[in-house]
Amino acid sequence: MRLPAWRRDCDDAAMAPRRVALFAVVLVALGVGVAALAGGLQPDEGLTPQTSSPKTAVADAPPSDAGLVAEVEKPRYLATRPMLQVIRRNAGTSPAQVERLQLVTPGFAPRTPTVRDATLPPGRRVDIPIAYGRARCDASAAASPDEPLIMVQVRGEESEVRELRVPLPQPNETLDRLQDIACRQRAVRQGLDLGFGGPWTAGEAAGDATVRGSLVIRRRGSDEPVTVGAVGSNVNFTLRAAAEPPAPLVRMDPATRSARVPVEITASRCDAHAMADSKKMFLFPVWVTLGDDPEQYLEISPEGRGRRMLEELIQACVAGRDGG
Repeated sequence: MRLPAWRRDCDDAAMAPRRVALFAVVLVALGVGVAALAGGLQPDEGLTPQTSSPKTAVADAPPSDAGLVAEVEKPRYLATRPMLQVIRRNAGTSPAQVERLQLVTPGFAPRTPTVRDATLPPGRRVDIPIAYGRARCDASAAASPDEPLIMVQVRGEESEVRELRVPLPQPNETLDRLQDIACRQRAVRQGLDLGFGGPWTAGEAAGDATVRGSLVIRRRGSDEPVTVGAVGSNVNFTLRAAAEPPAPLVRMDPATRSARVPVEITASRCDAHAMADSKKMFLFPVWVTLGDDPEQYLEISPEGRGRRMLEELIQACVAGRDGG
């Protein structure tokens, strides 16, 4: 897939260390009702059965007597999930109702529509997460003439249901960046085995609450130069190289097949807030560059014995705080 030059320089949390990005694009769909958000959404949630057999019409554009204004962004709370947040406002003068939405774009495989069945009064706003599928990274996706759109199912009077095709603005920076990130991360995963390895050991001295292992990089299908800029900590654990780390942490020329960096992990926070708030307790960030591509943000997690030792470490930290 041939990518525009600006996309190689974009500043994104998945492409540069310790940055958080928020991507937004405004989608204007005149004449569509919106539904209130009620409860969480599971990405694989299916359609709810119809309670009647309404007549269905298909329109290329929404009717013109009502309005929906929507924005799409990638907020932090969805950073690890294949979902976008749709911010919708009822700009019409009467209550509006939407039953489902689905993102349809050549850059991503389709997912089951997001189902909602509620009424939004005029002037009100609702934020709804919708799922998007696996990124399509082949040349056919890049060359597709199809433009991204949102399929919206609206229930009208007398239970009539309309399927509206609402096109998204082009160029679409949010979708382009998400696809770019996903495809570059996939290229790293396909080219390298990147993770933790043993031997795993625990501190033996009194007060040494440290687990020791290694960051391991092995080539799979790539012969390009590899640079690991850094590996980082998370809310609950502090991870650091066992010795004074060079900058970058790892550099592999095409002839080097593998590399190993000893690391040390300690439980740094086990207070109630950190334990309750952490959704990625055993995930550690790592920044990797493959060939001439921009640096990519990935997350790795210890498995097997390493995972069990970290679980014991955090449990011991909690017990110490509780006086156990």
